[in-house]
Amino acid sequence: MILILQYLLSQRKLSVHCKGGSGRTGLVIGLLMHELGYDKADIIGQVQKLRPKALCLPVQLSFFNEFKKIGT
Repeated sequence: MILILQYLLSQRKLSVHCKGGSGRTGLVIGLLMHELGYDKADIIGQVQKLRPKALCLPVQLSFFNEFKKIGT
């Protein structure tokens, strides 16, 4: 996660995907958004606008909800 954040903060473009393009992709994007300062309460809806099946599985939601920002 730290390397991805450093890459993004250096103004580079980044592609994130998984085999299905929703579950793991949406989870990683949601975690990155949280690290970049987006409110967790808004992230799921924003991600699901682009990937409706993202952050739907209980295990992914649990991981997302329990995730703490790096350094906290």
